[in-house]
Amino acid sequence: TKLKCREWSSEAISAATNKNHRTDPKICRNLLYGCGFEGPWHEMQPEKDDGGAFKINKGDLAIGSVTMKIYAVSDGPPSLAVRMALKALNIPHEHISVDFGAGEHMTDEYAKMNPQKEIPVLDDNGFFLSESNAILQYLCDKYAPESSLYPKDATLRAVVNQRLCFNLAFLYPNISAYVMAPIFFDYERTPIGLKKLTMALSAFETYMSRTGTNFVAGNNLTIADFPLVTSVMCLEGINFDMTAYPLISKWYAGFKQQFPDLWSISAAGMAEIAEFEKNPPDLTGMEHPIHPIRKVQK
Repeated sequence: TKLKCREWSSEAISAATNKNHRTDPKICRNLLYGCGFEGPWHEMQPEKDDGGAFKINKGDLAIGSVTMKIYAVSDGPPSLAVRMALKALNIPHEHISVDFGAGEHMTDEYAKMNPQKEIPVLDDNGFFLSESNAILQYLCDKYAPESSLYPKDATLRAVVNQRLCFNLAFLYPNISAYVMAPIFFDYERTPIGLKKLTMALSAFETYMSRTGTNFVAGNNLTIADFPLVTSVMCLEGINFDMTAYPLISKWYAGFKQQFPDLWSISAAGMAEIAEFEKNPPDLTGMEHPIHPIRKVQK
């Protein structure tokens, strides 16, 4: 019996045909659920090959249309964090690029998905969810409930949630104000902006010192690492001196070394930020309700 599922991305096909993945029933189940299989796992009753791997091939699946969509930008840290999670969880999806420069996120049509008119937005078969932290948590809860990326233990999960909140409320706003706002809008980098940023980085360094772990929320990679990586990535994009933060630097370098496939998503965004740092984008066609648009001399 063929399974009704979403169209497989190349990453999902690779994951599903990876023998190491298919020998683990939990991973196998999550791959199928991520592709839209909604029936109980025991109803599948997949056969095993001689090596003990479950037989799951693209040809065994009834290919349908992708029902999960992520509306994202190519260089925005929140968007990149969600895309990294989707890749880490092997969840098939359609990536819809939002044209920030054209103000696509400011339209009434976009506001139907997210009244905040912010990016990213997840569309999971008609269920719309904004706020990158909420999206990260939702993806794990629904598609990978057993994953160590979002541990069930109350204490471990509390630390993950705290790091997510720390980034959202304290670290990234100061990075955004110091790095991103002067690139995209008519702002200058100021001494007080730098002071706020160093305070946030010092707090982050202290967290890393207190835990003494290789990752931001413990001994294992979690969804908290993704947004913090993409935040620090902005600093690397403008060659910010991180000498005063050796533990952050060690964690950041370790992530890039251990997870090159995930880092490649962030690296592409960083390359854009680095280029925009040299040559700021022309956003004169955008009408923003808050931020002043830089006037470009033509």
